[in-house]
Amino acid sequence: MRGRRLIPVLLPALLAATAVIDRVAVTVNGQMITLRRIHNDLRITAMLNREPLDLGNGSMRKAAERLIDQALLRREMELTGFPLPKEDEASKVLEQVKAQRFPTETEYRQVLEEYGVTGQMLREYFLWQVAILRFVDFRFSPGILLSESELEKYYRDVFAPEWVRRHGGVPPAMEKVRPQIEQGLKARRTNEALDRWLKAALSRSEIRYHPEVFR
Repeated sequence: MRGRRLIPVLLPALLAATAVIDRVAVTVNGQMITLRRIHNDLRITAMLNREPLDLGNGSMRKAAERLIDQALLRREMELTGFPLPKEDEASKVLEQVKAQRFPTETEYRQVLEEYGVTGQMLREYFLWQVAILRFVDFRFSPGILLSESELEKYYRDVFAPEWVRRHGGVPPAMEKVRPQIEQGLKARRTNEALDRWLKAALSRSEIRYHPEVFR
């Protein structure tokens, strides 16, 4: 940590940097997505994937597109009165991620510092991820009906090749893994329904990128 005597010197620069980081990058039907949110999304994604942090314009654009989709989903949640998960649920997910990916608390803290991420940023991120998963399942899954021919095709074209790639040998018979087949195919159909909804919502939306942020 830098000495206390440097704080008065650095304060104007820090305030200026904060002003830049908080610039509006995109507006979606009047909702603002700031540069800070885009940077936070990229930092958290890179940290969880243990990849180099890329704040270039291409990565920023992709992050902005993700956040635009999320803004549309957030608005749909508000319109339908869909309840958000409680904060302690996000904390549980965070603890699971820490246990799976970080052997020690020290390593976890080091990685946070390396990517410029805070524990609070992660809790907010996971809170929103839990909300999205639940809403997508609530909104798009109930109407999905799976035929036997679809299940057989998914087993033949997707499940079996993936099994061989991961485990080798002969994949188990379809009847032994039917619940997994149904779950995988339903997830695919749900994602397809979500993609169609997002495409339609985007076509109806007023979206403005602020080009000075993406230079």
